[in-house]
Amino acid sequence: MTHILLKDVVFSRRLYSVAGQEQPTKIHRYRRILDEISLEIADGQRVGILGPNGAGKTTLLRLIAGIFVPDEGTIERNSDVSALLDSGYGMVDSLTARENCISRLIVAGIPKNEIPAVIDWIEDLTEIGEYFDQPMRTFSSGMFARTIFALATARPHEVIVIDEGFGLADEYFRRKAQRVLEQLYNDASILIFASHNAELLKDTCQRGIVLRDGKIAFDGTINEAIKFNHS
Repeated sequence: MTHILLKDVVFSRRLYSVAGQEQPTKIHRYRRILDEISLEIADGQRVGILGPNGAGKTTLLRLIAGIFVPDEGTIERNSDVSALLDSGYGMVDSLTARENCISRLIVAGIPKNEIPAVIDWIEDLTEIGEYFDQPMRTFSSGMFARTIFALATARPHEVIVIDEGFGLADEYFRRKAQRVLEQLYNDASILIFASHNAELLKDTCQRGIVLRDGKIAFDGTINEAIKFNHS
């Protein structure tokens, strides 16, 4: 059974470093983003993450996805994770979209004989034409987002984490992406969705977790969590 377990997870971000004649050794200043987070997400759960800006929602998703590593504590996950979080993460802008996608699929462990069909699916979904074989530094933000979305959703995943801030700006592709996501939601064992949109969370999730100042302030049903978040 798919599950995710966080135990006493702490994550801090360096704000700045100070050094001078009287203090030749750099002193680093940190801000704790998440503070001793412990939670378990079981197979079949659809979880909404709520909280004000700066509460740690995106950081929590990046930790669950394995993009960030905690400073303290442990994270257990027994399945791979599809993360729709950061439109530029892990892509090399000097490589083409095709080259980037092939590289990421190889790293993900996709059998080489299956990669051509996956690449065809990605190319068809993005609808960026000849730009698919151009360096990604030439891409608009919209083309970048299309490529990342297609790569992240090109195959079923047991765990899907989505940040509302993931940018799909143009309306045409957003409608197209929604159909893909609906199928992924149905196939996934666990969905974790950070959003400020209460109606969207009600339609998508059953459980709600509210973060405040880097801590879990509430964990219950999504309706209760939305009410708590507005209190």
